[in-house]
Amino acid sequence: MPLNHSTQPYDTIVFIPINASRCVDEYTALNQNVKRTFDSQTHLSMSEQSTFENQPLASTFLPSVQGIPTERIEKRYLAVLLIQKAIQLTVVLGIWFGVYQFEPDMAIEPGLLILIGVLAIWTFLTVLVVVVFPTRKFLVRTHDVTYEYGRLFYSVTTIPVNRIQHVSLGQGPLEQLFRIAHLNIYTAGGNQADLTLPGLTYELAENLKDHLLFLAKNSEEIAQAADNQRNNTEHGDELA
Repeated sequence: MPLNHSTQPYDTIVFIPINASRCVDEYTALNQNVKRTFDSQTHLSMSEQSTFENQPLASTFLPSVQGIPTERIEKRYLAVLLIQKAIQLTVVLGIWFGVYQFEPDMAIEPGLLILIGVLAIWTFLTVLVVVVFPTRKFLVRTHDVTYEYGRLFYSVTTIPVNRIQHVSLGQGPLEQLFRIAHLNIYTAGGNQADLTLPGLTYELAENLKDHLLFLAKNSEEIAQAADNQRNNTEHGDELA
């Protein structure tokens, strides 16, 4: 479903094609509380705030993103990963049997030890794919995109929307078979993607691509509208 890029002003609700609107509101509220706490600690006057300041901020006052719901990728992507592992094993077994087919005089014992080692490594990696899969999650907010995964080795990658230069949608043969796709997000002019979101339904990937490009193109206007809305809210609180 294509996005509706209407000419509404940016201080209205910005459409996000996943369940992330509530996340954005909660995170914005946290940032407002941090700013108020920071101002009350430093006791800066309005004239002092207009000049450049680089005051320290205690880590206890940093906004927490824990508890913000993330989106899980499609379970069909697990089937894609397992089929890829099966293909890898088939190739290895084919090479092993091919070597002994054309070299019948070769001692079989060393080959069996190598094969057992390969099977052990393959089994471990396949189990690891299954165990890690539930940790694959992504989060789209007004100003950034985050992808996380891992158990033994945990990784979180966040890309600010205002740094996005290009977004591409891709499908391999297995992804086409299972009707899923992946998004490649680029922040520079190179050929290597800075962030890849795998295991998305094709419809979500297409909508998300259009939405991220829209946010990247209008990030300054959206940020300015958010600042104006926050300032108006703070001014209203002061008058109250």
